[in-house]
Amino acid sequence: MKMSAKNIASGVVEIAKQEGAKKAASGLFTYLKKHNSLKLLPLVVLEIDKAAEAEGLVMATVVSKEALDQGQKNQIIQKIKQATGSTEVSLQNRVDPSIIGGIRISYGDKVLDLTISRQLSDLKTYITK
Repeated sequence: MKMSAKNIASGVVEIAKQEGAKKAASGLFTYLKKHNSLKLLPLVVLEIDKAAEAEGLVMATVVSKEALDQGQKNQIIQKIKQATGSTEVSLQNRVDPSIIGGIRISYGDKVLDLTISRQLSDLKTYITK
């Protein structure tokens, strides 16, 4: 039995709420690949956004040079809740050793780039004007 993009998205949101966005994304990819349905990915992603928003869940990713501790993650979660009015945030921390310092946070269609390289780039642009 084939499932609709909407049903798949609902399952992904439930997994994200219980086990985190990383596990949900991995499960989604595995499911779609197993059922030769990778072409559905863009539609499923749109449905995931709708389902998550309807449930008050924001799925966010923070990229940092090193893994963040739970206190740092909690601070970011609180800021995202304040910014979105959401009651629940699923936060995934990706480590990127190429980052000099700072963090990059993304959720929904928003990206907040607080990395040193971005700040240096902005400074260069400002100085060369």
